[in-house]
Amino acid sequence: MDSEFSVKEILTQFKKHNWQFKKNNRNRCSFHKKGHPSQFVIEQLQNSTLRVSMPIPNSEEMFSTHYSALEEQIATAGLIKHLHNYESRNYINPIPLPTASEELPWI
Repeated sequence: MDSEFSVKEILTQFKKHNWQFKKNNRNRCSFHKKGHPSQFVIEQLQNSTLRVSMPIPNSEEMFSTHYSALEEQIATAGLIKHLHNYESRNYINPIPLPTASEELPWI
């Protein structure tokens, strides 16, 4: 993540939505938001690949994708797009779906 435009744009967009930046180590950073169990994670792997992991709205699952270091602008746009999608879903803490035994009988 060497491009200043990309870093500044990512930080600006996350800050606008009240996400906090945390640098975990030299090759990994994440964004956390108070009251949200998920996080956005950006990692630089050994082979100059960026791995971006994003929470899926209203789920405990994460979506991960990989970008070449040369695709930094595409990675930036993708990360910001997923942030806006996540925020637009009016995220609430995940509620477990009912099991078959908890479902109402057909009337």
